[in-house]
Amino acid sequence: MDAVIRVHWQDDLQESESWRVSLADCLRGVVRCNSSESAVATLDTAITLKKLERRAIGRIFAGEPIASRIISSRARPGSDSGVESLARQRLQDRGLAVEQQVAVPGVGRVDMLVEGRLFIEIDGFEFHSSPRAFAQDRRRDAAFVLGGLQRLRFAATDVLHEWSRVERTVLEVLGPTRSAFIKQEFV
Repeated sequence: MDAVIRVHWQDDLQESESWRVSLADCLRGVVRCNSSESAVATLDTAITLKKLERRAIGRIFAGEPIASRIISSRARPGSDSGVESLARQRLQDRGLAVEQQVAVPGVGRVDMLVEGRLFIEIDGFEFHSSPRAFAQDRRRDAAFVLGGLQRLRFAATDVLHEWSRVERTVLEVLGPTRSAFIKQEFV
């Protein structure tokens, strides 16, 4: 395995204080030095945690290279986790309309609504492993069925490690036009 070496340099920062930077400097560094997906997930998390207002992103990245400004413009509120952000970005990159944290009567808040008709929930083990969470997920499953709603549930590890399968499943459920598109691409 080839190692990747990245040199980070900031002229005006003493080595003994490299840990002490502002949130804005930290976010600029993340966007400069990470994949665009990871950078956007980090910005989404900062917005969700109310550490950053979306309207401040333009100001923070105003003096940055165009690539950083483009990446930072993709940040959105609504992802309750980095994994949700990755899924949103990947689905939108496929040209799909994605709404996040949609309120569904009888069900509650749902992670995503894709193309206005397919609900998607992404479950991390940490928040869905207790007996109470397990029972709540089953009640939600029943409410979806009773409401005649289409819904898929994926594990966070599926989004992270089995994305092509997740994507194929979503496109198959969305219908023949979408599934034909994905089959052509994966052949």
